[in-house]
Amino acid sequence: MPIETPAMENLTTLLGKYGEEGDKLLFRVLNSGDFLSGVDRTALTSDETIKIASRISEKGLRYDLTVPFARYVVQHRNDITFPFKRYQLQPVWRADRPQKGRYREFFQCDADIVGSDSLLNEAELLVMADRIFEQLNIPIVIKLNNRKILSGIAEIIGHPDKIIDITVAIDKLDKIGLEKVNQELAERGLSQEQINSISKYLAVNGSNEENDYSNDCVIFLDCKSGSQYCCCLCRDRRCENTGNHSSTVYRGRNRGFNRCKDGHRFVQ
Repeated sequence: MPIETPAMENLTTLLGKYGEEGDKLLFRVLNSGDFLSGVDRTALTSDETIKIASRISEKGLRYDLTVPFARYVVQHRNDITFPFKRYQLQPVWRADRPQKGRYREFFQCDADIVGSDSLLNEAELLVMADRIFEQLNIPIVIKLNNRKILSGIAEIIGHPDKIIDITVAIDKLDKIGLEKVNQELAERGLSQEQINSISKYLAVNGSNEENDYSNDCVIFLDCKSGSQYCCCLCRDRRCENTGNHSSTVYRGRNRGFNRCKDGHRFVQ
């Protein structure tokens, strides 16, 4: 079913969901009326601007559609039936530096299923994406990843506690390249040996049949069997564009169009 959520959300809902960098890109909305009332004027010239910001601004423009959707599900949990399926097309805002392909305001198109961990739901979403682009006459390749694989990588290098640091850096691979990603990983406290291990898995691409990393970690074995099952479900539904694995596909914020070398586009 289609849903819509408000353009503004409480900052308590938005902050902490997108990492430190994401929090900096939130558009904050000043409180109504005299927003400086109750604020110590001497603090305006101090280094405590973050504390002041939380007092003069309690709301912000939505950064994506996922966090507001999570809030919607919690708010209406007694009124909706699970598994709950929804799609949503609305603008989002990010206080980013405008450049080619990056805007401060743009539309996101989301479709999600919550309340079930069945891989049938994953296959349904993949087939849906394939059908949409087929009707638009846009050739695509759908690339898959599994967050468990990224957790497995963090476990193999001995730093399961750095999963967020690792994935935030990996997410920038297409934008800044492997060398700068490795540099950021080093700045986040990883050794060269650990960085080399991560780079090995980042190079994994292609079908599940072409790559076998399942012996490296129990988590990987579970992921591989799940990915194969999901791809089989898609092919049973005549969705032939699904099946390539890419270790660099991560986070909801990456969903969108990216052009492949052969001119096709892939959906993350």
